Amino acid sequence: MGSHDCEQICTNTEGSFICSCSSGFDLSSNGRTCNDIDECGVNNGGCQHECINRRGSFSCQCPVGFQLSNNRRSCNDMNECSEGTHNCDGNCTNTDGSYTCSCNDGLLLQPDGHSCRCGGILTAASGSFHTEGWPRAYRPENLQCEWIIQLPNNDATIQFTMNQTAFGINGNPSASCPTDYIQFFDGTSSNSNSLEKICGVHSHYGGTLPVISTTSSSARVVFTGSNLRRPLSRVGVKVDYVSIVPIVYNCSVENGGCDHICVSISEGVECQCRDGYGLIGRSTCSDRNECESGSHGCDQVCTNAEGSYTCSCHSGLELGSDGESCIDINECSVENGGCNYECVNQEGSFECRCRDGYRVSNGRECIEIDECSEGTHNCDSDCTNTDGSYTCSCNNGLLLQPDGHSCRCGGILTAASGSFQTDGWPTSYRQENFQCEWIIQLPNSDATIQFNIDQSAFGTLGKPPCNKDYIQFFDGTDSGAASLKKICGLLKFYGGAIPSINTTSSTTRVVFTGTRFQQRPLSRVGVKVDYVTIPPPDVDECALGTHNCEQLCENTPGSFICSCRNGYSLSSDDRTCNDIDECLGNSHGCDQVCTNTNGSYACSCVDRFTLQSDMQTCISDPTPPPELSTTHPKVVTPSTSVTNISPSGTETITPTTQSVSEIKSTLTELLVTETTVTATSPLLAGTPTPLLPKTPTNISLAPTVLSKPAPTSTELLVTKTTVTASSPLLAGTPTPLLPKTPTNISL
Repeated sequence: MGSHDCEQICTNTEGSFICSCSSGFDLSSNGRTCNDIDECGVNNGGCQHECINRRGSFSCQCPVGFQLSNNRRSCNDMNECSEGTHNCDGNCTNTDGSYTCSCNDGLLLQPDGHSCRCGGILTAASGSFHTEGWPRAYRPENLQCEWIIQLPNNDATIQFTMNQTAFGINGNPSASCPTDYIQFFDGTSSNSNSLEKICGVHSHYGGTLPVISTTSSSARVVFTGSNLRRPLSRVGVKVDYVSIVPIVYNCSVENGGCDHICVSISEGVECQCRDGYGLIGRSTCSDRNECESGSHGCDQVCTNAEGSYTCSCHSGLELGSDGESCIDINECSVENGGCNYECVNQEGSFECRCRDGYRVSNGRECIEIDECSEGTHNCDSDCTNTDGSYTCSCNNGLLLQPDGHSCRCGGILTAASGSFQTDGWPTSYRQENFQCEWIIQLPNSDATIQFNIDQSAFGTLGKPPCNKDYIQFFDGTDSGAASLKKICGLLKFYGGAIPSINTTSSTTRVVFTGTRFQQRPLSRVGVKVDYVTIPPPDVDECALGTHNCEQLCENTPGSFICSCRNGYSLSSDDRTCNDIDECLGNSHGCDQVCTNTNGSYACSCVDRFTLQSDMQTCISDPTPPPELSTTHPKVVTPSTSVTNISPSGTETITPTTQSVSEIKSTLTELLVTETTVTATSPLLAGTPTPLLPKTPTNISLAPTVLSKPAPTSTELLVTKTTVTASSPLLAGTPTPLLPKTPTNISL
């Protein structure tokens, strides 16, 4: 136990083990250690923004201001404003991946981008301003606030009123109130007249807050206070102001001073705003933020716009025709969503799925699962991966069961040597395997079998007479075969020697019977058997002549091999020999003519060439002597026979003697009859050939004139005789009538 060296997962196999890795890892080439799969290396792991590889896994990460959607791949904008995760003191406006802060009128946005501090310039015809935190306590650091009011109408004046119930700054009516007071100035300069200084006592002692009016269209209001004296539940001040215009508004004149809509009423005019705007003061229309107020109708994302708002949807959904509802996008309807196999649409997303035996990679592609290497198969023995699945097989001596994965001992073995064992050997064999049967059939029917049992591992249960837990060998495969040996398990436990077992034939049957659960359990039970072929004594068929080889015989152990001599090849029956036609290829080496023979070949030359001593090369003959005179010398062959040597052998030629006139007479006869010349010369051998046409032809013999007075017979023998004919078949270049080689000619 624990003797493997797998880094992660170890799967036991018959006699060994297989290492595999957890999801997110693949097995390295050493078959033991596991390497992390970098999912981010392919298509960014399917992440919309950043893919972070982790050991055995990966995760997608979004930039600040975005959050992962339900598919854990894409990023959606976080609405910090609606979710309340912003830090704006005043107003929050969501942006793509962030948000911006703004302050209401009468408040100034600080350099930190989110804090609002009281103060600022107000240019509207009417409005309001207040201390920070109003109507709650104002901050102790805000010791002074200053507001500048500049009306758009220079002819107007300003009227200030304060909220009586909320005014609650610290103060004392009998004191000069150096802190916690608000002061109004009639103008914006530092030396403008003070209109009113109001202490906080009015809230706590029942004082009435006055209405304050300016004489111009601008004013300065200063608040000074410190709430460090004593805590109050409601402190601070809010001031409303309006323009006092000394004219009577008319809708026909400058729209009655209204931003949007002017309506004439008995008192003058009434300003109204278009949809999406709210009235501030008498005439000012300000955008109404429907997204913040919740008065929009968006299903998902609301973005405020000037006088209106727009709706949008999260990733995976699209805006409906009503401009507010969100409808799921069926990504699978376009190119199957990019999925290799099956695309499953989901609300706001989709999912790629694969058929059995495959898994999704990179969110879309399907890759085949190797159940064998990953150890997810259920094979008892060998596992072979297939496309989308796997198949199980069993080692020799084991049979695959109908369930397709279990192996049970038994089967037919046909190898010349091998081994077989009980299930689970060398550990306990299974309870259900009460009997196993093996058939051994050697490929050599003349051989016999020798069995040897593994001495160290044989550990079946039993003792004489061992009616169970034994192995028995039979000399043959039929039911009546004689028993060679019955070996009980006691040989293991009582020191008995396990003998070798020999058969008398090439087939045998081996039966194992056992049930370990009927006896006490043992740590090692079962049996392994090795077998080898014992070949029969060799017989030399070649020496005894009992072979059937056509040419050559070579003895081998238990048999023989036929072969052929040079120039022959062995037939497909491995017995007879076929002649090799060397002339068909380029291996013969003949310069000109190749003639095949049994087991060999012969070279020869065409006219005017002579075969050399290497029996392959042809060399052109030397130039003949001058032509004979027109007299009629006799052509005399040598008095002795001439022997012609050719690649196929030798032939003897008997010389003949004829005069030129005799030859001419003979040729004249040839003109009126079809004459065949049969020659034993290699150049004329073969099918008889017509020497001349039957059409009468004038023939003149022009014997070569010798330079000598009286040529000898031998000289005449080598003289070339030329036939000049007026027949179309013979017209043209003078043609040798006969070869120079001495030849027997019959007419």
